[in-house]
Amino acid sequence: MNIAIVSNDYFAKNIENITDEIREMLAECVNDTIYSHTKDESSDTDSGVTATNIKLFKCKAGDNIMSQLENFKPDLLITENLAGFNMTTLMDSIAYNKIHALQIHVISDDPVLNSSDAEGQDLSILKGKPLSLSMHFVCKSDGAKELLLTANSDIPYIHVIPDLRIKNLAEAF
Repeated sequence: MNIAIVSNDYFAKNIENITDEIREMLAECVNDTIYSHTKDESSDTDSGVTATNIKLFKCKAGDNIMSQLENFKPDLLITENLAGFNMTTLMDSIAYNKIHALQIHVISDDPVLNSSDAEGQDLSILKGKPLSLSMHFVCKSDGAKELLLTANSDIPYIHVIPDLRIKNLAEAF
């Protein structure tokens, strides 16, 4: 399983803790599956169990990391505070629509929703743009959810999780 994390701030600073939490969460999710597989006698690995690769992509305003993401081929894409949403296709669609993976877009700071910051990650990025059905947005408050819906009423999935931690994030899905 390939997990891509696109960050411009918190995730990048705390990547070791976050990757450890993700690995623990995945281990819990597949624990029963791991023990139900029989060991392949010809190798030292359990059949049906795949390695988890977690890669951080740092993305500042103006960066285009799409070719790197497409080459990595993530099964799960996690973004922080709309990092990378400034990347668009030739038809001015959000580039993440081209990624065929479950996408979790975490809004860890409500202030990022209220105004444009130096990174250009404000809500105008979402206005009038079609969004993939594989996109799940996660925020801390109902107020943040309302701001997201005001920016784009076609957001497929929005989850409110007041205590944004990887474990709580996993429980929402």
